[in-house]
Amino acid sequence: MAVRFGFVRLKFASFLSSFAFSACASTGAAESSRESSAPAAVSSPAPSPSVPAMSSIQMPMMGGWHPTSDYGCLYFGGTQVTLRGSVEQAGPVVPRPHMMQGSQVVLRVDKKNYVVHLGPAWFVERQNFTLSKGDNILVEGRSISSESSSFVMATRVTKGAEVLTLRNEEGRPLWMGVWGVEGRHPASSCPVAPAPRK
Repeated sequence: MAVRFGFVRLKFASFLSSFAFSACASTGAAESSRESSAPAAVSSPAPSPSVPAMSSIQMPMMGGWHPTSDYGCLYFGGTQVTLRGSVEQAGPVVPRPHMMQGSQVVLRVDKKNYVVHLGPAWFVERQNFTLSKGDNILVEGRSISSESSSFVMATRVTKGAEVLTLRNEEGRPLWMGVWGVEGRHPASSCPVAPAPRK
């Protein structure tokens, strides 16, 4: 009897094991079917390498100094000038309301003062180029005149053997880094794109 009872228990255990294996196989097949029928995840396309995305650090640094802002577009309608004189004053400037603070110098040329906008303060301060009262410098840039004000937007400033380059030959600000208008003249993105004047 004892042997017979042990044999029955062995058969019953074998049945339970077989049932459990079948149930697991069925569940696995069902999950596999659901996964194959689910829509594939759509990944976001990578940014174009020709126009890198602006980082969270770069974005606030523009502060109205972007070449296609209202202020930035003034450069392309200005008259090209070259001024040689001495620095009367160097300090901060906010060209328009709500713009980020910039740097400027007041240049004395033949008994006349010219206000010269250099660029955003954070960029100018990182160029290891200092300007102080009495420095003799050469300024290349564009002269902007209106009923309310007149000033020069600098392209390049030379002091002795030192050169502070602020824009490239197309007028594109160097503080834009690798981000911004690529493959076309920056003036083409201004609301009204005047031809650069010589």
